[in-house]
Amino acid sequence: MKYVTLSTNPKGFASALEKAKTLLASGDAEVTLALAGGKYHLTCPVALDARDYKGESRLRIVGGGRQKAVFSALKELHAEDFMPVEGQPYYMYQFDRQADGTYPALRTLYADGKVATLSRTSQYRTVYPFKREDGTEYLIKQDKWESDYDHRIYVPVEAVEEAGAENCRGAELHLHVEWEFKIYHIDYADLDDVYVKEDGRRYVALQLSRTETKYGNHILHVCDRDFFIAGTKGVLKRAGQYAYERETGRLYYYPEKPIGQMHFAIGTVSNLFSFRGFDAVTLYGLTFTGVEDQIYLKEGYFAAGQAGGWKVFDGGFPHAGAVKVYDCGALTVDACHFTELPCDGISLRGVVKNVAIKNCRFTHLGATAIRIGCSHIDHDPADYAEGVLIENNYIDDTGFTYRNCCAIIVIKGRDIRIKHNTILRSSYSAISVGWKWNSAWWTYRDGASLNLENVEIAYNFIKSFMTNMKDGGGIYTLGGNAHTDHRQLFNSIHDNVLIEDEYTCPVNGFFATIYHDGASSNWYDYNNIVVHNPDRDAFNARIYLQCLRKASFFTACHDQQCAWNILCENNYICCVENFGRIFASYEYDPAHASDRLDYTRHLRERDTHIIKSVAALKKIPEAKNIWDGAGCAKR
Repeated sequence: MKYVTLSTNPKGFASALEKAKTLLASGDAEVTLALAGGKYHLTCPVALDARDYKGESRLRIVGGGRQKAVFSALKELHAEDFMPVEGQPYYMYQFDRQADGTYPALRTLYADGKVATLSRTSQYRTVYPFKREDGTEYLIKQDKWESDYDHRIYVPVEAVEEAGAENCRGAELHLHVEWEFKIYHIDYADLDDVYVKEDGRRYVALQLSRTETKYGNHILHVCDRDFFIAGTKGVLKRAGQYAYERETGRLYYYPEKPIGQMHFAIGTVSNLFSFRGFDAVTLYGLTFTGVEDQIYLKEGYFAAGQAGGWKVFDGGFPHAGAVKVYDCGALTVDACHFTELPCDGISLRGVVKNVAIKNCRFTHLGATAIRIGCSHIDHDPADYAEGVLIENNYIDDTGFTYRNCCAIIVIKGRDIRIKHNTILRSSYSAISVGWKWNSAWWTYRDGASLNLENVEIAYNFIKSFMTNMKDGGGIYTLGGNAHTDHRQLFNSIHDNVLIEDEYTCPVNGFFATIYHDGASSNWYDYNNIVVHNPDRDAFNARIYLQCLRKASFFTACHDQQCAWNILCENNYICCVENFGRIFASYEYDPAHASDRLDYTRHLRERDTHIIKSVAALKKIPEAKNIWDGAGCAKR
């Protein structure tokens, strides 16, 4: 093994990278790129594939010193080219036509280095099912949104008035459906198609794009759901927002200060680094920012289920990411900063082993901070993660575009440690592990069928989770584990602090702080602290929820969908009084359960402490130790 260090600055990075590739191609080399501080501008992603090299391939990219090595791929837009719009507080930038006669695709605008906010209306709610005058019922189920079906949805007339009926054409409809999230484009608002409720409230029809709504046909209907309309200059009424009309090439921005003092840019690539098949990759002391989510722009819509799985893609999660890794023997990401990204921070696929993501910061991401694995039904069952450490990371504000994305998700693996992380403002679940509603059918270890084995989630500080979606949790697990005869408690959740506040599921929808969903098994939960928001429904303060399903409850379910072999012990719940039973299960007709599983066996809870306040909690030495020990080194 040859060990070579190449030192470079931003101007010399391209030539140093080419030298590194030559050294790797020579075989059995570990190459270190030692980077001086500064801004490293990429015109295309750094995509390295170990199949192009001989022998073992190991690469280290290391930044050092007080000045950060910052990677981005941005094209500047000059502030002087933004022209005032008469009678409006915003400005307009006119793009030139491209060679094919169209204007550039654009989804992300950077203003002074930060991702600007897409203009949007207030949040509204679609209409309940109703009967038309001819007696037919309006109750749209997405599985009926096929090419021959009327692709319309009824919304309060106030939403269309706020956006402007004409401005609705081509705008985005962002639709929340429990754990599903959609972004579809609006063809037009049909002001002649009106439904009036008994209370006099008026609803009008939005005709949606037929080419888009045929995707994402999950089991839930879209009636009585939260939504907003985005991307139109008709609602460009707040400083820091933008709108873009691709058909005219006009970009509009509402400045927060004199526009001549601002700097603007757009992303030119979807990700910055990708590595495939390496024996070892190390990234240290680097900052990643400044990309465009070109995958969304290519498809033009988003229709995804739990945790952001985009249904139309066989590869599952297709989101762009600053760093993407496939089939890696060892990966270390240490002391890096992922910030102002419209997509994932780190995305790992295939078989990944010996992963350490530690001492990093993830701030303001459009999707997931750390994504390991793929939850799509067509994913390769041979893919998994083994030997993962996610430790001492600070994560704040994830899922600002793809609202059903978690802060951290690990789909399938063993020997997983998620410890001492601080996670704030996650749009959906903060930590999510596991996949598949039914018991796992792939052989994982020693002939047993497992999805998760030897997983430890501990010493994390989680606050303001589920800020947009419903039916998730601060810590959420999903099934695919051993059958009921495997009684070992080989997974654990312990010494975490989870705080439900006014930002947690603000519409008071269904969630749980620690949520063991279908087919979760073999968990030992202990020494956790849950702080309930006393102004909210105490129903959601429960620390555990075992979701039990019969085969016919949902068409996609199986009779194995229950949680089993879980022990919850010595946990603390604050700010509730006389809550009653903390450990609870939903049982849907258990009399018709499969004979293979016992829906109530081996779910045990004991020694749960109900505390009136955080002040009272901190007077308990054991609880104070848990509180003080949770989170990353710098909260």
